[in-house]
Amino acid sequence: MKYAPLLAVISCLALQARAQTYFYVDQIVVEPVAPTEQDAISIHLVGGLSSTGAYVVSASASVVGNTVTIAISAADPGGATVIVPHTEIIPLGTLDAGSYTIVIDGQAVGDLSPLPQHSFIVTGGGNSCDALGIESIQWHAFTDTAIVVHVTNSGSGVFDYPNFILFNMQGDTLAKETVNFFGIGAEGWHILRVLDDVMIPTEPFMGSLELWTGFTSDLACTWDLELDLCPPPPCAPLIIELMNTGGGLAVGTFSWTIYDENIVEVMNGSMELTGMIQWDADTICLEPGAYSMSFIPDQEPTGGQLFHGLAVYGNIHGPTSQVVWGLPALMEFPFYVPCGSSSNSIESGSERDDQAILVRDMPDVWEFSAENDQVFTVEIFDALGRSLSDPIRSASPIIIGKAGFRSGIYFFKVGSQVIRLVRASD
Repeated sequence: MKYAPLLAVISCLALQARAQTYFYVDQIVVEPVAPTEQDAISIHLVGGLSSTGAYVVSASASVVGNTVTIAISAADPGGATVIVPHTEIIPLGTLDAGSYTIVIDGQAVGDLSPLPQHSFIVTGGGNSCDALGIESIQWHAFTDTAIVVHVTNSGSGVFDYPNFILFNMQGDTLAKETVNFFGIGAEGWHILRVLDDVMIPTEPFMGSLELWTGFTSDLACTWDLELDLCPPPPCAPLIIELMNTGGGLAVGTFSWTIYDENIVEVMNGSMELTGMIQWDADTICLEPGAYSMSFIPDQEPTGGQLFHGLAVYGNIHGPTSQVVWGLPALMEFPFYVPCGSSSNSIESGSERDDQAILVRDMPDVWEFSAENDQVFTVEIFDALGRSLSDPIRSASPIIIGKAGFRSGIYFFKVGSQVIRLVRASD
């Protein structure tokens, strides 16, 4: 019996130790104040630490159903016994619309906040599809068996495990994406495989694009669109890459040449690798069609394993080939081949000249004639898509001398048409 008072004291001290509070939560603040399912939500625990040495060891949140459980612990290795104001912020991210309850599961934490602050409501906030922008739907640059959807996302919705499906207006499936991403970020390029035995229209057509989530379990968004799968004329960006994959340093200059399907030179350029730079790239603008490419070192071999390749924006890559010393090997490649004979045209402001244009390619001049000697406009672009002169506007005919043009491919925008002509070597 004489030990009973001592045991009682020990039990009391142990209970106080277990119940010691180092972080007092006076308020629970939800940010933003009126969250929608588009908002990134955070929980602010506002209160005070028990001393100048007290601190929050860890804080995290989990959401199960409509209950938000905050696991938080605090410690105090020692310090002056004064209340130190402190706010702990716990991010939640986006939540589905609904009413939520906050439960604080704390160690050495006291929840003194008012009961009404333990709940909040997330509203719908509109259609999350409005945050998605379909920037383009085009043929894959290097194959006619795939279509690429370029999408941007200005909202906070992730669209878990998404895939796009393209239909014509009769409801026939044209192309479908295999799930390859966890979600849709700020910008992405999604590759859709064209279904077997499907005929894709060669002209602009009306179609429907659907976005599914959850491995094609939930339909998220639908767009009815006028589709033109070809890039705007007269040419499309193409990235030429040169890279050393190892085995020593490669140093020197390298000349590349692109030929059309008739082995006529279209354009050329060069790249350089140094002791510090073992990757180089050029961006050109190339007309849709079938091509081949040579890559030739300008000096004796140095080191490394060199490859050249092609790509377009969106980290979409085409064929690659090893750079060899000696006789050049041609690497054949398609480039938007379904668009090679496209009737795509460039709009000319409010003017749209649909009359037939007669073109005469003479030894020293190009001559453009319109029906009934009508007034029309001619603009000239090189193979990189660069404008070479101010628009020429006159009554028919318009005659352009070849003297100021080097050999190569040129594009003439004549009213609403784009005409490709080759300037041969003198």
